[in-house]
Amino acid sequence: MSDKNANAVFYISAWREALRILLSWNESQIDAWIRRWDAYLTSGRGGFYHEGPMYYVSREIVDVVLPGLTGIQRSNIARAIQEQIENGDPNFERNEAFNWGAASDRVRVLLETYGVRLP
Repeated sequence: MSDKNANAVFYISAWREALRILLSWNESQIDAWIRRWDAYLTSGRGGFYHEGPMYYVSREIVDVVLPGLTGIQRSNIARAIQEQIENGDPNFERNEAFNWGAASDRVRVLLETYGVRLP
């Protein structure tokens, strides 16, 4: 991405931490996933920045642990995952002391109710 704006830098930073901890992805996997969003990160088109970074991460988690799930079920589970990550604070990513381990634990407990686990 050649034209990084402040929002893009913020999203990428939040995504890296979340994907590393929640999905146990390596840097190569994370970089590939971020490249999928390059056009949106640089242009902000389509209301991309109207959703926080964990909106996108939570949907990826659903796609990984419940592949093939679509529609309202996918949306509802993704929203529940996002709520567990954010823990009532939609601006949590700006908190340098945010406890990602606790967020991971909350997501794990939620996913167990669906009979699936984080990788």
